[in-house]
Amino acid sequence: MEESTRENIFGFAGSSSILWITDDPWFSSQIKLIEEHKREGELLLSYREFCEIKESHKRVMFGPLQGDYTGYETITFHTIPQPVFNKNFELLARDISQKKAEGFEVWLLSENPSQTERIKNILSSLEIEGVGDIRFETE
Repeated sequence: MEESTRENIFGFAGSSSILWITDDPWFSSQIKLIEEHKREGELLLSYREFCEIKESHKRVMFGPLQGDYTGYETITFHTIPQPVFNKNFELLARDISQKKAEGFEVWLLSENPSQTERIKNILSSLEIEGVGDIRFETE
C-alpha cells in the first residue's frame, strides 16, 4: 500500500502568503481542540505546526484583538453596521446625502450592471442634494 503524504494549505500557498486571522486566540484554541480529538490515522495540522506557520508568515489580524500587539503596525477602521433601508430609497438617499455632507465619499457596488443602473435612476429622480455624484461600480 502506498504511504500517504500531506501538505498543509499554508505550505501549498507558499511562504510569501499572508494569513488573515479574525480571532487568533479562538482560532488557535480550535486547532488545539481538533488535534486533541483527531482519530487514529487522520492527517491533520498539529497545533505546534500551526504555531510555527503562524510565526513564519506575515499576518493580518482583524476584528477585536486580544493580547499584546505592541510593536506591530495597527490600522484602525472606524466602521458602523450598514443601516437597514428596506427599499426605502428616499431614506437611503438622505443617508447618502448626510454622509457626503460629513465628508465621506460614497460608493455603491454591485455585481449586476442593470441593478446599478436601476439604483442610479431611482436616486437621481429623488433630487436630494449630494446624491447625484455617487460613484457606482459594477464588478
